[in-house]
Amino acid sequence: MNDEHIGIFLRRQREQAGISLDDVALRTKIRSDFLQRLETGRFAELPAEVFVRGFARAYASAVRADAHETTRLLDLHYSAPTGPAHPRETQRTALATGSVPADRRRVALVVLVILIAATLTLSLFVRRPSPTAGGLSQAEASSPVLS
Repeated sequence: MNDEHIGIFLRRQREQAGISLDDVALRTKIRSDFLQRLETGRFAELPAEVFVRGFARAYASAVRADAHETTRLLDLHYSAPTGPAHPRETQRTALATGSVPADRRRVALVVLVILIAATLTLSLFVRRPSPTAGGLSQAEASSPVLS
């Protein structure tokens, strides 16, 4: 069982139980094409790791496979140094560790500078004093004051 991946293990358990893939899909409410990809080891075509783990556990439960062996094979697959299971995993990891590419940082900095400049310019126009003396209108400023 050392060279067996989770998909082979689950398919073998399903076949020994005499259950069709469509029956597993009905029992687990997981799309049969996802289950087929899981069985054939096409993990790159599946959603993120957390979903694949859920799919495998539900599949194992539906065919009464050993839960500990299922978890062990999943851990073995995801700990393998073959890279991320899903292309988005790399991006999530980069964002979580703070190693965002330099191009993205540059764009973010430019956007931030533009927003600050726009805010300052707008605040200058809003706070600009009126052109008349003391804030009086032209008519009020030119009329004589009667005492």
